Amino acid sequence: MTSCAETPRHMADAAGSFSLDSLMRVEQQRLASLAGPIRKIIEIDGVRETQTLDEVDWARELDIFAKADINKPAWQGKYAVDSVFAADGMLSALHYRATDDQLKIRALDVYFGEQAIDSIVVHKRTHSPVSQASLVLKYMPGQGYEVVNRQKTLLSDEHILRISVTFPK
Repeated sequence: MTSCAETPRHMADAAGSFSLDSLMRVEQQRLASLAGPIRKIIEIDGVRETQTLDEVDWARELDIFAKADINKPAWQGKYAVDSVFAADGMLSALHYRATDDQLKIRALDVYFGEQAIDSIVVHKRTHSPVSQASLVLKYMPGQGYEVVNRQKTLLSDEHILRISVTFPK
């Protein structure tokens, strides 16, 4: 088994694309080995519910992140990447930006700490003549994740769904 501390700066393939799907598979295994409940907060348009879950299907729980992977053959060359380095020369962030307006995943940001990935943030957008939706995914290995989905239709107010999960220690 690989821990998240072993996966930081070498989760990029030879072409330099970060493999979110690979990281999520590693995280599924790591989280399945942890004991203890998770805390999940679900908020819909300001109405909050808190759940404590003793058993979690991590493949299902992390699927939304795995599906946000930008490593698809049809998308090669459709994301511009910017590598950010700290003063000590170590990679501190990777920023991917869609160069094609048709791509729903608009941005993927990977932030690195000293020994591991600090966080991953994905921005997804969909729109049609009658609706707009944006999805922001934030994953913090060892801590938890957050999903914020905003939807607006032509004839309705904006609806906001927020899910926050805290991992067991």
